[in-house]
Parts: sequence; C-alpha cells; structure tokens
Amino acid sequence: MSNIRRFRRLGAVLAALILIILYLSTRSDGPQDLPRPPVDAKQVEVSNNGGQREAVPPPQKAKALPSSTISPTLTVASLVHDQQKNGLGSKGKTTSLNDKKIAAPKPVKPPKPANDKVSKPKEKQSGLDQKGQADDAAVVSPTNKPAPGTSKTNKEPTKAASKIFDDSVPIVQKPRDSIPRHILRIHHTSDQQLLQHEAQNGLDNRDRYNWFKSWDTVNPNHIQILIDDVEESRRLVKGAYGWEVSSTYYKLPYLRQRREYVQFLMLRHFGGVFADMRGSCVKPIDDWDLGLKGIKLIVGVENSVSSKAVRFITHTVASVSRHPFLDKFLTSITVKILKMKDAEMDKESDLIQNLFATHLLDHIRKTSNAGNVTTDLKALSASGHIVYKDILILGSGYFDANSKSALSIFNEDYINRLNNRNEDVKLNDVVGVSDNIGIFRPTAKDTTEFMGFIMPYQILRTWPTKRRVEIEQSSLNATSYLAKNRWAWFQSWEEKNNNHLSIIFDPADQERLVRGTFTKDVSAAYFKVPSDLRPLFARFLMLYEFGGIYADMDTSCQSQFELWLNHKSGVDVLVGVEGNKRINAYTIGAMPGHEFIAGVIRRIVALVSGMSELDLAAEGIHDKVLGNGMFTDVVKEYLETKKSPRPNWSEISSMSSSNKLIDGFLVVGKAHFKPAPYYLLHHLTGFSKSGWRNQKPVFDVKENKPHKDDSGFKKPKVVLPDEHLRNPTGIPNYILRTHVTSDRRSILDSVTAGLDHKNRYEWIQSWDSHNLNHTTILLSDEDAGRFVRGIYGGKVADAYFRLGLVSQRRQMIKYLMIYHFGGVYVDMDVSCESGIDSWISSEKGVQIVVGLEDGKKDVRFVAHTLASVPRHELFDAAIQKIVITVLGKTEDELDSDANLVDNIWNDLLLKHISSTDKNAVDKFKKLKTGHVTIDGVLFLGSSHFQPTQKGSVLSIQHEDVFVRSNAVNSTTLVRYTAEKLTTSLDIYRPKPKNEEKSDGILVPNQVLRTYKTSNRLELQEGSVNKTFDERQWSWFQSWDEVNPNHYQLLWNDEDSDRFVRGTFNEKISEAYFRLPRVVLRADLTRYLMLYALGGVYTDMDTSCHVPIEKWFQGQKGVNVIVGVEHNFGDKDSTNQWTIVSSPRHDFMQLVIQRVVTVILESSVEFLSDKENILDITGPGIFKRVVWDYVRDVKKGNLRDMANLHHGFTLYDDFMVLGRAHMNALPQYVQHHEDFEDPITEST
Repeated sequence: MSNIRRFRRLGAVLAALILIILYLSTRSDGPQDLPRPPVDAKQVEVSNNGGQREAVPPPQKAKALPSSTISPTLTVASLVHDQQKNGLGSKGKTTSLNDKKIAAPKPVKPPKPANDKVSKPKEKQSGLDQKGQADDAAVVSPTNKPAPGTSKTNKEPTKAASKIFDDSVPIVQKPRDSIPRHILRIHHTSDQQLLQHEAQNGLDNRDRYNWFKSWDTVNPNHIQILIDDVEESRRLVKGAYGWEVSSTYYKLPYLRQRREYVQFLMLRHFGGVFADMRGSCVKPIDDWDLGLKGIKLIVGVENSVSSKAVRFITHTVASVSRHPFLDKFLTSITVKILKMKDAEMDKESDLIQNLFATHLLDHIRKTSNAGNVTTDLKALSASGHIVYKDILILGSGYFDANSKSALSIFNEDYINRLNNRNEDVKLNDVVGVSDNIGIFRPTAKDTTEFMGFIMPYQILRTWPTKRRVEIEQSSLNATSYLAKNRWAWFQSWEEKNNNHLSIIFDPADQERLVRGTFTKDVSAAYFKVPSDLRPLFARFLMLYEFGGIYADMDTSCQSQFELWLNHKSGVDVLVGVEGNKRINAYTIGAMPGHEFIAGVIRRIVALVSGMSELDLAAEGIHDKVLGNGMFTDVVKEYLETKKSPRPNWSEISSMSSSNKLIDGFLVVGKAHFKPAPYYLLHHLTGFSKSGWRNQKPVFDVKENKPHKDDSGFKKPKVVLPDEHLRNPTGIPNYILRTHVTSDRRSILDSVTAGLDHKNRYEWIQSWDSHNLNHTTILLSDEDAGRFVRGIYGGKVADAYFRLGLVSQRRQMIKYLMIYHFGGVYVDMDVSCESGIDSWISSEKGVQIVVGLEDGKKDVRFVAHTLASVPRHELFDAAIQKIVITVLGKTEDELDSDANLVDNIWNDLLLKHISSTDKNAVDKFKKLKTGHVTIDGVLFLGSSHFQPTQKGSVLSIQHEDVFVRSNAVNSTTLVRYTAEKLTTSLDIYRPKPKNEEKSDGILVPNQVLRTYKTSNRLELQEGSVNKTFDERQWSWFQSWDEVNPNHYQLLWNDEDSDRFVRGTFNEKISEAYFRLPRVVLRADLTRYLMLYALGGVYTDMDTSCHVPIEKWFQGQKGVNVIVGVEHNFGDKDSTNQWTIVSSPRHDFMQLVIQRVVTVILESSVEFLSDKENILDITGPGIFKRVVWDYVRDVKKGNLRDMANLHHGFTLYDDFMVLGRAHMNALPQYVQHHEDFEDPITEST
C-alpha cells in the first residue's frame, strides 16, 4: 500500500507540474487567436465625459462576385477578397470568414493591484538601439506586454506581425473593383449650410436641400462628395487629368456641358453614384444592382416611345472607378470636342448627353455578344432590365416618380442655374490634337510619366467642420497662436498645390466612411476609440479609400507636393522622418488601396481590439496606438519585407536632407519637415503681399481699354501674321541715348540741385511726349562699357577703351548702339519738336535718316540726331573704319581730335553717297527746307534742326554749359592698350550665318528686366529703407558683378507699354492691352523683349552665381536656353523666370503665337481670375510650348528632359539645362521664392 500511495503522490505532483506548465505557456504565448463577438448594433457606448456615443449600426451586407465571374484584370488583393466572400480560403477550401481574423483579441489581463485601481501604462517610448533594432524595453502595448503580433523576446517581427500585410485578411466590405459607396455631386457651392440657407430664403429651389439630404437619409452608409462648379471642378480637372482635359473643359461654352463633363470625370476618378442636384433618392443604392453579381456600371434608359434613338439617363449613373467604358468615352469625347468649332458646340447644348448615348451603345455592341442592342433597349419595359456583361441597363420606371420601382427621381427645377451661359469660354489653344492622346494620369502600374507622380492629386483633411467659412471665422476669432494661423495654414496647401482638390471629412463623414466601406472589425475598433482620437484613425481609412496626401490641420505647406518626390518615378507611398528616429504620421502620401496603409489599419485594429476602453483613454496612449510610435513600427516592419535590397533601418531613420526610394516607398529626411531652407520654407514671390496673385486688375488702361464683354468674347480662331514685328524691315521705334547715369530720377535730382542743365530733364521728357510708341534705351557710361565688351568685344572694345575723351567714346557708342538696336540716336542736349514718325512717314524704303548742317563750306551731317535700321552695311563699314583708325593712332593723336569719330562717319557717308550719285554734293548744298533720298538714305535739310524754323523742326540741339554731357572732358579716361590694326575685322560677336568667325555665342550679352521702376536709385534706396525687399538690390547687382560683359536693360510698366505699341503688330498690341493684370503683361513682355532684342531675361527676384557664358556648356550655335524646374504638375516643367534667346527665334515666335491666341480667345472675366495666370501667360503655357517645340519642331525625345539634374540636353540649337543649375548650389540662377515686396502695384 505504501508503494501505491507513493505512486499516487508522484502522479499528483506530475499532474500539477503539467498544469503549471500549461498555464505558464498560455501566459507567455501572448494573446490567443480567439474570435471576438461582433459589436451589437443596439449597444450604447459610454464616453469619457459620461455622455453617450452614437450607436454603431451594422454595415450593409456586401454583394460579392462569384469566383467564376472574376475578371482576370482584378488585383490579387481583390481576388482574395472575392474568394473569401464566397467561402473560399487561400487554398481553395471552404472556410468561414470568422476563421480569418484581422487581429488578435484581448490579451489575458494581469491581476488587478491591491488597491483595485487600474494601473496606468508606463510612458517609456518605443525606441531603437544603435543597430536600428527594437529596444527590448520598448513599450508597444499598453498592458506592458508585447503588442499583438510582436514578441518581447525576439526583436524580429513574428509571423503574427507579418499578417498585417497579408491581403487574405480583408479590411473592406467590398472588393475594390466594385461600385464604392460614394455619392458624387456638383453644384455652384460645396457648402451644405449655404445650400440650406439658399433653399430656405428663396435663393434657390425650396426643395433643393431636401433632395440633397434624401441621399443621406436613404443611404446611411454612403458618403457624399460635393464639389463646386468653379474652383473645385477646375482643381479636379487639372489635377486628376491634365491639360488636354482642362482645355476641353474650358472650351465648352455652356455651364451644363461643363458640369456633365465633370460628372463623368468624377465618376471615373472616384467611382460611386453620380447624382444630379435635381435628383432625390427613393431606395437604397445598395439595392440598385437588383441582387445581380458582377455589376460595375448602372445606367437607366429613357422612355423612348416617341424617339427614334435610344437615350440614356445621365442625371444618375453608377460605376466603379476607372471603368473601361469611361476611359474610352472620355478619351473619345475629349478629342472630338478639341477638334470641334465653336459654332458646332454652341448649337449642341446636349452635346455630352448625346455623345454618352452614342459611345455606350457602341461599347455594348463591341464588348458583348448581344444581337440588335438598339431594338432590345427600345423594347425594354419600364420595370425591366438588361445585363450586358458587367453593365446593368434599367428601364425608365426605375427613375419615374409615378413608378413603385423608382430608385431615384429627377425633379423639375424652376430655378434653372444650369442653362446660364458661362463666360469663361476657353483656356488653351490646342493645335494638331492626336486621336490617341493620353488624357489620364498614370496608375500604379504605369510609371512612365516624367514625374512618376501616381498618387491622386487630392488633399485629405479631418476636422470638426468641413465648412471653409467656419474654419476661417474660427481663426479670426481665436486668441491662441495656433488657432489664429489655422486658416492661413489650410490655405497654404491649396495655394502651393493649385491642381489638388481638398476633401475635408467631418465626424459624420468619417463615420459614414467607416460603416459603409470597412469591415465589421475595423468599424468596431473605430467606434471603440475615444471620439477625440477617431480622426487619427480616420486619416488612414481615408488614405486607403481615396489615396492622395493626408495632412493634419496644424501643418502648412511651403512647396508643391511634386517637389517632395525629389524627381523620383513610381512613388506610391511617401513618409517623412522626424526626430528620435521616428516616422511622422501628420503628413502622408499614398496610392488608394495600398498594402502598407492596409497594414497600418490592421495594426490599429489589433491594438485596439486587445485593449479596454480605459486603456485607450489613458494619457499618451494615442502615440502607441494611433500616432507616430505605432506608425514608425509599421514602417519598419514594412520595409523589412523588402528583401532586395534589404534596407538599413538605422540609416533610413537618421536621414536629414536626403531621401530614399525603396520599391515605390519614399522616405524623406527630417530636414524637409523642419524650419530649414528646404521644402517647408519655400515662399513664392507671387504669394507675397504685393505679389502678382494679390494685384488688383488694371481697369483703366490709357490708350487701349479692355473690351467691355458681357458674353464671353467669342470670335473665330485668331490667325496671327508670321512676322510679329510692326515694321520688320524699317527703323525700329527705339530712342537710343547715353549719359552719365541711366537713372532718370538721378538726372532730375541733379537738375533740381543745380548740378546739371536746368532744362535737361525737359529735353528728355520731350522725346517721350512726342513719341508715345517709342521706347527709350538709355545707357550710363558704365553700361556703355559693358555693352561694348559684351555685344562687340575684341578689337572694337580695344578701340573704344583706347579713346581718352568722353566725347569720343559717346560718339563711338552712338554708332555701336545704332548698328545693334536700330532706331533713333539723340544726344542728351537735344529736344524733340515733332513726332519721329512724321520724319519718314511719306517715304518708302528709307533705312537711314540724316540731317544736313547749315552754313558750312564743306558738306557736314548732323551728328546729334541719327536714325537707321539695325546692322546696316554703312554702319558696319563705319565701325570698322573707326576701329582701324583708333588702333592706328597714338594716344596724343587721339586726344588732339575731339570729333575724330564723327569725322570718320561724315567722310565715309559722303564718299559712299557721292559714288552712288555724282550730283549729291550739289544737291546737299542747295537743300535747306526739303529732303532728298539717295540709295535708301533720307537726307533732311538743315531747317529741320534749327529753332528759328517753325512747323518743320524735328529736333534742336541746345547750348550745353555743362561739360559732363557734351563738351570735351579734359580728364584722361582709363585706356586699353592695343596693337595697331590696319586690316578689316568682324566687329559683331553674334553671327548666326557665319558662326566660324565668332565665339559660338549667338545671344546678345544683355540682361533684360521689367519692374515697377526703371530707376536704379529707387531700387537701391528701397532696399535700404525696406520699401522693397532689402535683398533686392544685392540680387540686382549680382548680375553685374558676375557678368562684367553684360549690361542690364531695366524697363518699367510704361516702357513696356511703349515697347509693345511701337514694336509689334496690332494683334499682339490688342492682346497685351486686353490683359487686366500687371503680372500678365509682364509675362508677355518678357517673350516680346526676347523676340525683338534677344539676350537673357530674368525676374527681379533672382540672383546670378555663375557667368552667363558658362551656361552654354562650351557648345557652339546655341540660340535658346531654358531650365528644368520641378513645379506645376505631372511632368518636368521648364521655368520662365530666366530664359535665354537670340532675337527673332522661331521658338519665341511660337510662344508669342500661343499666348496671344489664348488671350484673344478668352473672356476678360477669365483673364481677370488670378487662378488662371499660370495657364494664360505663365509657366503652365510656357512649358507646353517647350514640349511642343521639342517634340514637333526639333523632333526630339521629351524623355531626355526627364530627371535631368546636373547635365543638359541639346536639341539642335535649343538647350535644356538640368534643374540643379537653377535651383540648388552650385546653381546658375537662384530664385528667391521667399521674396516679399510690400509695395502695392499701381492699378
């Protein structure tokens, strides 16, 4: 018996040990994979403040496709979802959805403390050691145990952790290729409260708001996306699609046409049900498929008894996103509309509706094996339906108010806003549209686009209200710094990303999204989270459903989102590093339905499911469950699934100004999200207080007022002449001068102080008052030296600087300026008595105008006033003669003849004319009041230049008592020593037709600028007293300092007006003065200056760091240089704030042609809208001309421009510089985009 007792005792001990081991194993293994009971729809949750939260209604049952009908184009994730919906597991076995859980349930709770109080979790943050591994002591779960799916003893993610990226665990109710629960609307406002106000106060149909709310009432699990028909529609069109679709949108003349066009663009982009604002909902949308499986497009057919043609109902259409029919339909009608004439579109107010019917019938015939589709549809009963593959056609009774089967009703709208004429008629001039255009932005599988920007162009936000007016008002009434700036921060995202559509979800929207789109487990976790933390969860749900950029409401954007991609292609997720080796979750970019965001959602569900409500309410817990702590862990786990190459987490999490792309996942360094000179401190000049976006329209234009236009300024397509110049072969309308200073303000100050002739300023003004169409080009003596070195150089510069007297150099610069510019040169002591046009208006073929002096024995020509066309052979010969003579004389010989240069011209001209006409001298001696023309030279009698002759006087030279302007300066100037030259030479640097004899640079060495003032003194004083930006003067000087052989030509607005009137043809002048904003005129002026003069145009907020000569990269024959920039849209852009061009280049001609056409074909109201500036005259239209020119004229490959950073691409004579040359040191030009100019533009 004793032995038996001993065995029994031993057995009991062994059994106890086994039980202890089993108990300990359950405690150490973590949470078990046990199913959680579903959330009761009637359950009421208790909130933190003792109130009650809204009950969680059960989500609607999703209708899944049977496995036999799954399209081969579905994604793997969609296939798995469908198999599970139909009871098929991953291995094809029949299983239950409950066998596949998103996350583990609650872990076993530890015993309560002795005081019966719930212990708070430790606040220790999860961290990383030096090797980038997880810290053993990191607190991931609020119960001081490892989070579900992780192991405390193993630093690597466990199998449970990897399940968060397993598509076999669904997070959405319906596969992504089914019709989503979105209700899409478009109206004149997206403000629902304003909609209600208008209805209640008789400003709109009194039933409008009731119709609108019926969709919410009948469909509690659907979310309405309402956009306005102006700003938000424009953002959708330009952002989600591109310029061809944008061009089509603005070409449609009727508002109804535009709304119908946007309707289908929204439907393709978002998917869901589009419902016209005149429609009301009768039955739940989930019942519209009639229980049929595989339906992806639902359309109703009109009652067509009295009509021969089949017509479809377009006021209510349902579709999946990116349905093949919508792709083909939108592509086809875009091409068709772009090719239609205005008159054709005016006659078809139902254009979109008619095209929809035609294309849908054609699509059904081609994709299904149906017989006579038209006959079948005509015979369809009101309550019947027909299925063609994945398209469900419903009978007219489903949309008839008198029918019991009605799904939605189209109501009579007595306030019909839709037929009002829209005055914003056209935006772009589209030439040569191909039938195979790619109008849509790329998908995740199509990363061939330049920027590789495959995320939707939309900004996602969560906030207690989605009314912008309430956000703005709360900022105005706020007292704290954060709240005061919230509206400005909100606007910064839209201002910097003007092609992005903002989508704001308030709490009600968030709840609808959760109930209608995501699974029961996700919904239960969402409603378990305290209400104030739910937006942290909702941001990931929004990203998964819609894609785009999510940004917290306490962030501001300082640069276009495209810049953040850092020229990487194929980016489908973007995250940013923050301090302490963590990833921030306050700004995220992602493609819709991305596996990484799905993993984040699964991790949150797992964490929330394993916690009590008290745990979730603990202080600081949100970071570990919904915030940056959790997000960092998921990012690390996701990157560790990328095995080739395996990322180095320590390196990635420590990045500062760099970034790393790993299989479509872009991690941006922390410096880009901190106040360093990177993305978050990028301020555009145009957004400053007086920037171009804030300028008031110019309504009072002196000579040419904008056309009064009440109907949209429609006219036939503008046809511009090939030659843009007003008088391409005649004498240009330039008045050329040289003086001590080029600053008129300085001249006036000197006159006022008695330091210059008392009438000097009046003499200058007389030329302006008599010649409204002439532009003055006034060079200072310093600029004259730069002009000679840069435009001519070589022996010409040697001769110029060898002259020791001011009078000699000014005489020589006269002939050099006339040869280069053409026009009328006048001394500074000469006044104008009659308009220059009157001098030669009656003469044809005149190329030079010269006056004769009176009372001389020998024939002498007037030297103070001289006119000519540019590059005349007589001036070529004269300059060569001057250079040879000067270089052949000693310094003493030069100083002894103050009129040396004028004498050489006088002798050469007389010799030439005498050889042409032997009687020329006799004619000249007899000529006093009349004129004579010999060999294209108009000679005017001496009376035209004498003050005693009334009526016929053209200009008068006055006695100048101040030696600084006309008399011989006794001070010897700094000379250049040069060898004597006795042979002919090529005097002019740019020689397009004789490149071998030049240095290969065909662009004149001149820097062209436009600004509100042409006075450098004002510019300098403004920088000192901060009337202008204090850095502006130093920026301006940098161009002189870095380029000693270039001179700057600075014009104000009046100079630009004169230049356009006097230089260009009537069409261009009409377009210029039709522009209602100064910035628009400045944009057009730069193109015109480059075309007429050539050189380097640059904005006033730029500084130069590398000599312009080096921009040519040692290449000869370069005529145009543009720089790649990474702003504005889906392809690499070319900046237009610095452009290099030779005069009269065909590229600049094409730019002018395109811009002027857009201006003349657009309404004044459209031109006045500051949101359209970029596409009228700015970078938007400029980059498209660059693409067209490279592709169509130069036959180049645009892909050569893609990702061009430090190098350059040369298309014949057209050079494109990489973005590094104009954006980051060592750069050629730095654009100071934070330039703040407080001076308000003159209106």
